[in-house]
Amino acid sequence: MRCRPVLRAALFVALACSIGAAVLGCAARASADIDVETCPALVGLHPEKVPGLKNTYAAILYAPSARSVVARLGAFTDRGFYSIALPERTLAPVPTASPRPFDRFAYRAVPVAVRFPDDLTVYELWVHEARATAGDTDWTKAGTVECTPPEGDPRVPRVSNPDPAATASPTPEPLPTADPAIAPAIALLSPGLETLACPHPFVDARALVPVAPDYPFARAMEDGTSLVEITIDPTGSPVGSYVYKPSSEPAYDIATVQAATLTTYAPAIAFCRPIYSRYIFRAEFSSK
Repeated sequence: MRCRPVLRAALFVALACSIGAAVLGCAARASADIDVETCPALVGLHPEKVPGLKNTYAAILYAPSARSVVARLGAFTDRGFYSIALPERTLAPVPTASPRPFDRFAYRAVPVAVRFPDDLTVYELWVHEARATAGDTDWTKAGTVECTPPEGDPRVPRVSNPDPAATASPTPEPLPTADPAIAPAIALLSPGLETLACPHPFVDARALVPVAPDYPFARAMEDGTSLVEITIDPTGSPVGSYVYKPSSEPAYDIATVQAATLTTYAPAIAFCRPIYSRYIFRAEFSSK
């Protein structure tokens, strides 16, 4: 597994230099957001089946920058596990990409039709391994990268978070025209990585020892809430952070980033293995 830091200029301080100072040369403080890519691409499964094709869905690759990617997908269904080999996909800018400082869905490939052998329920689809063939030079140098599944039990319907800032997924759109080529889903006889042979195969990331923000003044000047997204590696160490939803006071955001990166975490578990995961660290400041 390889993680790639991505810097985005900002007005607040991000203490996330544990990503690898030898590569980035970052000091103890950096006036930038640092977010982490752990795979050359993400994949989304369109909720609607491809019209006119039996047991066929549209899989769409996403990334935060321009690149071409060859990928193998993993699918967890009510009939077991499947593997899907995708041909090379070139990702182009999405016109409606959000203005967030780091948009993981800013670039999109033409959808690929994925056909399953049976009428089944797809619980989760993820990029199992991928190789960038063009575009982003960091990923092209990395070769084939093994990627981890997303966190959360895919068999349980996702409960919408009341805070929209804690959601990071593209807005559903009408199904675009899919590539005429069809990628068959092959059943896996030996699940291997995708085993569920443990008491708790899916566990969300959590903060074990939260650190309170060290605000420099005796009392906050006004009420405010800051949300910081932390990327956690499989050992539980923070490797990236950025202000997901800023407060009205930049000093609050600085203090929240510092506290979030000093907090001790337990990584998420997916299919019985610790994975790269993301955690929303929330800090509230009161003037009372």
